[in-house]
Amino acid sequence: MSVLSGMGDGLPVAPVKRGWKVIYPKPGEPIEGVLLGNSYLGLNAHWVRTPGTTHGRTVPCWLPDKCACHDAHLPAKWYAYLPLARFRDKLPCVLTLTQFPLLNLLAQAPDPHRLRGMSILVARSNSHPQSTASVMRMSREWVGTLPPNFDLFPSLEPMYGADFIRRFCERTGLKGGEV
Repeated sequence: MSVLSGMGDGLPVAPVKRGWKVIYPKPGEPIEGVLLGNSYLGLNAHWVRTPGTTHGRTVPCWLPDKCACHDAHLPAKWYAYLPLARFRDKLPCVLTLTQFPLLNLLAQAPDPHRLRGMSILVARSNSHPQSTASVMRMSREWVGTLPPNFDLFPSLEPMYGADFIRRFCERTGLKGGEV
């Protein structure tokens, strides 16, 4: 028996959304926002193409455990995830950066261990989806109270899977994904 919406329309209730939207810099769509956490969470992943299509998806790298993607010689890529609030809509989200944009961000931070409150602009260098992303510190200030930091794991579970997140926590000793 399915759960109905309670609105008298006989429609099923939409699944409860967990976590915040995970975003990354796209060509022609710069991201302006303020960092909500003091640090970042770094994870390795593989990009796996769906057979017969140009589409693919991110799958976690299970090393040091058995990793089928490594066994198949698929390259791994490291991603950093940072809690961010965008100036555009004032909503929290999870910003995805690769290694070099993150290093660029850390080089501009007054204290690389206290990123909270730092305003940034993230943009691609040209219109190609794989073009270099860069991060620039902005002088723009957040108006009002800065939203609180949040647990990144509920946002990352749809991409990486709850089992991977659980094992990552066990291996690293993290209790939650608040950075």
